Amino acid sequence: MGQAKMLPGLCPDKVKANDYQWKLRAGNGKWWRVFWHPSNNEEVSLPVTGPDAIFLETERMYFRRFRVEDAEVLFELDNEPAVMRFISQGQPTPLSQIQNEIIPRCFDQYQQTPPRGFWAAHLRDDDEFIGWFHLRPDRISPGEMELGYRLKRSVWGRGLATEGARALLKRALGEWGYAKVCARTRAGHLASRRVMEKAGLTFEAEFFYGENVLPGWTEAERRAVKYSTRSGPASRIFEVPGENRAATIGS
Repeated sequence: MGQAKMLPGLCPDKVKANDYQWKLRAGNGKWWRVFWHPSNNEEVSLPVTGPDAIFLETERMYFRRFRVEDAEVLFELDNEPAVMRFISQGQPTPLSQIQNEIIPRCFDQYQQTPPRGFWAAHLRDDDEFIGWFHLRPDRISPGEMELGYRLKRSVWGRGLATEGARALLKRALGEWGYAKVCARTRAGHLASRRVMEKAGLTFEAEFFYGENVLPGWTEAERRAVKYSTRSGPASRIFEVPGENRAATIGS
């Protein structure tokens, strides 16, 4: 975490009132709010608890809940054409949609149990925001949980998607007690399919997204695949409310 002066009794509001700057930093299995003053750069670290705490850790990453101020980093992520190639043919997500729809939806999901939702992903080495992972009820078969992720192009090819997916799968099918987890991607998205396979998912079916879901896309471009896995017999089973059925999204 770096060497920072520990003052557990210091009030964060008092620190900020005295023109301190601050950032979040992961370390020692916790998440810390690190304050420093521009005049001397002396650091003051306070442990973070509650909704801002680290949600899940892997070997190289940690996940946390999204906050209102994360709209800008999400906008930057969705402005990378390569990142959005198989999602929106490279078109970015409007900032207003992120602020007014996506982040509020995340907050709603955080109130539900067992855990589900979208979580910001950071590198443990330098706290860099690199994207997100999600676990949510599947849009086609809402009785299943859907696993997904979106990472900055600068961290592709390092196995981080697989690492994060495995960590969520372990929790989902283990202590959280979900019965089945699936993932979907465009049929031609070979890199995403490899991640699913390495994470432990197996091919289940091929399907087509509806034209209202991907307007202007050809039928070949809307062709997609589903991978899935189930919990073991020893797991506590939690069925997500909703009919477990197969259909085309948007049909």
